[in-house]
Amino acid sequence: LVDHLKVKAFVSVTESTDLRTGALQIVRVSGLGALKPNTVLLGFRDDTQPIDFLTRETSRYCLKSSSSSILCDWLPLVPREEGAVFPPKGSAAHLSTHDYVALMHDILCAGKNLALCRSFCMLDKDNIARRRSHQSYIDVWPINFLCPEISSVEDTTSLFTLQLGTILHMVKFWKKNTGFRVFLLVPHEWSSDYLAEQKCKVKDKLLSVRINAEIEAVSFVPPTSPHQQPEESSGAAADGTRGSDHHPLSDSAAGSGAVGGIDARSSNLSATSDASAYPRQPSSNEEDTDYQLERMTGRYLSSVNRMIRSHSSDSAITFLNIPAPPTLTKKYDMYLDALGRLTQDIGPCIMVHGLSKVTTSCL
Repeated sequence: LVDHLKVKAFVSVTESTDLRTGALQIVRVSGLGALKPNTVLLGFRDDTQPIDFLTRETSRYCLKSSSSSILCDWLPLVPREEGAVFPPKGSAAHLSTHDYVALMHDILCAGKNLALCRSFCMLDKDNIARRRSHQSYIDVWPINFLCPEISSVEDTTSLFTLQLGTILHMVKFWKKNTGFRVFLLVPHEWSSDYLAEQKCKVKDKLLSVRINAEIEAVSFVPPTSPHQQPEESSGAAADGTRGSDHHPLSDSAAGSGAVGGIDARSSNLSATSDASAYPRQPSSNEEDTDYQLERMTGRYLSSVNRMIRSHSSDSAITFLNIPAPPTLTKKYDMYLDALGRLTQDIGPCIMVHGLSKVTTSCL
């Protein structure tokens, strides 16, 4: 199958009593000798109907066109009915919300960077190559929208996210057919001259770690009335990110800090932000997530989602920062719901939480 997909990879197989334990075993044993992967990619858990490209006749990866007898023998095992899902929903091969978020936590505890991939069934490389008159982009938002006060373009997760976008843009296809943009949030009261100066500083900082990208500054004013009902009605039908276990976020702020979850003065230009101006309660990333989820509102997340969609409407792939999962298991549903609302309908996206420093300016 790996050869059929033309993927260069080592294959590891394990047996386990449940999917979460087996996935963690794969994470720990993967690699060859000292050559160990430092990043784990997972598909995002939502209610989107899975698309099996191996059985879709219009797919370039369809197994029908394979000459491999092994793959042809395996093909009849795949459900052929229209709309069939493999593996069946409700089976042991599907993770619950709790196990999915717990697996994310397990991966981070194993010292691996984490990336969640969503909506890649919408990625059409042929269409990207045909769009000569309207360029597509790889967009990176090095902003932790769930914990904006502690977000910086120079923190580990932001630099790791930027590096992933840079590596993707170095691939021949993407370099030829897409541009590379980095979006930064800036206070709306900055003058144009001061903004240009700060953009140059960020550009120089990125070039020092060999990241060459267009810098786009976005002035975002969060909702000023957090008690106003969001545009979407609560529940899975409007949000599209959860089924029967859906636990929507509150549409009113729980805390008295920033309005709707973000301070209107917030900027992720660390060279100019005054970190002491923002309230800092917990000390660890996980505790920060617990604290931020308490005051996060559905209206704020909908506003951020609209902002991303409006500025990244011509994006082929969007990279976003996310915080570590919360420490309290009772907030797992809230955490996954927040990620779902944040990335709803923005197209193919990768949500990243980094642990490893992957850049240096010492060479």
